[in-house]
Amino acid sequence: VGEDADYDCRWRRGDVIGLAVDLAGGSLYVSVNGSFDAPHGEIYKEMFDTELGLFPACSLAAGSKCIFNFGERAFKFTPPDASYQPVTAFKGADWEANVAKFNGQKARAINRVEQAAQQ
Repeated sequence: VGEDADYDCRWRRGDVIGLAVDLAGGSLYVSVNGSFDAPHGEIYKEMFDTELGLFPACSLAAGSKCIFNFGERAFKFTPPDASYQPVTAFKGADWEANVAKFNGQKARAINRVEQAAQQ
């Protein structure tokens, strides 16, 4: 947990991968088809500083596809316990401003990449 180590969790096409973040404890949990049991469960402990914010990200192999659900529709499987809330539960007055800020940062990053490619 929290160290470079082999991760014995495996999944295949059609599996549902769940992520749960404990913001207070700084832990990340993963489930496969609703199971948080080993080798799933807590995979990182005290891994981040929430003062800096959190942004979802995903790396996929070429040709891979996935669908994200941040809580805009019902989850297929339940979180580790009832204290976990979907990302959409935190929509407040700052939500649209934060989305606009993120989109602006993304647009600037894409612009820098395109400019570098033209040089």
